[in-house]
Amino acid sequence: MSGIDGGEDETSWRGPRLRAETRQADGCLVMGLSGELDFMQKPEFRQWALGVVAAGHNAGNAGNAGNSDNSSDGGSAAPMVVLDLRGIEFFDSTGLSVVIALWKQARDAGGDLAVAGPPPICANMMRRTGLADHIAMGDTVAAAVAGAAILRRTRGDAAGDQAAAG
Repeated sequence: MSGIDGGEDETSWRGPRLRAETRQADGCLVMGLSGELDFMQKPEFRQWALGVVAAGHNAGNAGNAGNSDNSSDGGSAAPMVVLDLRGIEFFDSTGLSVVIALWKQARDAGGDLAVAGPPPICANMMRRTGLADHIAMGDTVAAAVAGAAILRRTRGDAAGDQAAAG
């Protein structure tokens, strides 16, 4: 499964044609996806992913990431979330709506979202819709994080700068 490296603080989600694994890396929450991100996966995956971002992927609450009350057990939002799409084989407008929802969730929590290895169709949709002006993209996780730091500086936003500096 390309684009997803497991870690010791890992949570995962599996649907019929989509797998997600999360890990902490350099102060960032990296959510690696493989398979197809389409309308068949959207409701369940979206709920799980939003819960993970909201919980900050704290090891103590990762198993309850889909629950709305997991913030009460000490989790805090990750300053930077990187959506690693290098393992995605199919991506449509439903996938784009998930990217937007995760970006909004991360921003609402005081963090940011970047996309690593977006499939060509995803990168094209993000550029055409103007999302690329707000969500950094890069070929690798490191490149996406660096791009996010540049976007934050250009918009005067300090959210998540400590993650990019690490």
